[in-house]
Amino acid sequence: MIGAARSAAQQQMVSRNAGYMAIGIESFHDNFQTLPPGGTKTDKGELLHGWAIFMAPFLAFGSESIDYAIPWNRPPNAELYKCNVGMFVNQSLGGPYFDDQGFGLSHFAGNQHVLPIRTVNFEKPKPTEGYRHHLPMQELGKMNQAMNMSQITDGTSNTLLLGTVSERFKPWGHPANIRDPSLGIDRSPDGFGGPPSWTGAVFSFCDGHTALINRKIDPRVLRQLATPSGGEPPVTDGAIKPQPKPDFGW
Repeated sequence: MIGAARSAAQQQMVSRNAGYMAIGIESFHDNFQTLPPGGTKTDKGELLHGWAIFMAPFLAFGSESIDYAIPWNRPPNAELYKCNVGMFVNQSLGGPYFDDQGFGLSHFAGNQHVLPIRTVNFEKPKPTEGYRHHLPMQELGKMNQAMNMSQITDGTSNTLLLGTVSERFKPWGHPANIRDPSLGIDRSPDGFGGPPSWTGAVFSFCDGHTALINRKIDPRVLRQLATPSGGEPPVTDGAIKPQPKPDFGW
């Protein structure tokens, strides 16, 4: 009974954090009229930064030192990304919390259909201007040409935003920390999942609500939930268990 109570409490905390991240992404959208990219890369294919850092200014963890034109795992960026951020941790898993290079891992990943990797192009500074260190968020929004909420025609309450994973964790700053929900829940090491003590994985949806989705759910239903504009009818499935709306004290 004690173990079950602990697992339930940990699941509730994970659900709270998933909702918290959804609010950060929604805040980015409210400010810049676009969703953040799932990751950024240069026109030469060099990976730069992942979705987590773009919501940082709205979730009260520092991102002032980040240079968006330099890859996430190089100075001066690496120092921040080697921090373990509790928001991205699922205590029910018991780790791991860092990779072999010391970067803090994430037990969450984004839905690649809503948060895809985008190419950004940085202006080359003139010799007299010096190095251009920081990319304003407004400029990122213009470069990004990402999706906005009005383009999620299947409905924001019917489209997955991000969820928990149980294998092959990437650092929270990794520019490709995104997955395809249609791989199923705990059916692929590259898909979404939860610890054995859970019945599935926790997801947040694009409208901010969270749900525990049973690992036995029909993969066809997951495909419907994964796509933002697939034209499918609203999903109603007993394998989806809405989670209590977290109280953030705001």
